[in-house]
Amino acid sequence: MLITEKSPLINVPSDLDIHDRLLLDAIRYSASIADMCYDRLKLLLTQISKSEISITNPAISAAVYSDAWSMIDASHRLRESTDMINQRFSGKRDKLKGKKIIDIFKAQEITLADFYYNTETATLLRNYAHHPKGLVQYNVSHKSPLWGNLIWYYTPSDIPGQSNSFSFSAGVSVDKILAKLPLGIEVIRPLGPIVLSAYKYEICLSRLAHLIQLVVRNIETQIAPQFHGKHVEARDLLIQMSINNLKFT
Repeated sequence: MLITEKSPLINVPSDLDIHDRLLLDAIRYSASIADMCYDRLKLLLTQISKSEISITNPAISAAVYSDAWSMIDASHRLRESTDMINQRFSGKRDKLKGKKIIDIFKAQEITLADFYYNTETATLLRNYAHHPKGLVQYNVSHKSPLWGNLIWYYTPSDIPGQSNSFSFSAGVSVDKILAKLPLGIEVIRPLGPIVLSAYKYEICLSRLAHLIQLVVRNIETQIAPQFHGKHVEARDLLIQMSINNLKFT
């Protein structure tokens, strides 16, 4: 799990301003949802690659695209939240401005600005998915599926040196899919990278997952010293109510 029970994103000072609490909640849940979706997607694609389950099963194909697009949506929310928390603590209203990072997997840390800059495609894809009206004709003319095409690589442990690429399109047959590795990305054992392309955009979900891990560690490192020595409390709340003597008419 990316964010543990001991994380300062969960255990915050009891007197923390409500605005800051909400921003930390937004970051915590957005990152956790994206991370959880990516882990589930990897498990599904691994099972598909090993022929343990079939992607032609409607429930499996729906689960694959549900996790892929839920990750995109959560990543967009995380981008916006990091931008808001930067404005909150820096006092600046300017949008974050970062630089492009090619070799993400060698990076050990990342700034909020660089995270925001390098995840812009997640927002572009999210906007596409939420506003498909008017884009159907584009997909028709380009013979591309509305829900996108997913490409992933699987390296079986029992066949040294062999890596298999898989391509799946949601709902529409595509004439030809060229399975090529994104710039700066190598095959990840046993599964990866995972790439989603839709409309005019392509995003490496494996790269996105790593960026999310880095930015969460950055935020935790920054806020932990500020919370040190203060009374902290986990703030998730479950309320259960019992209603007796109900009468139905």
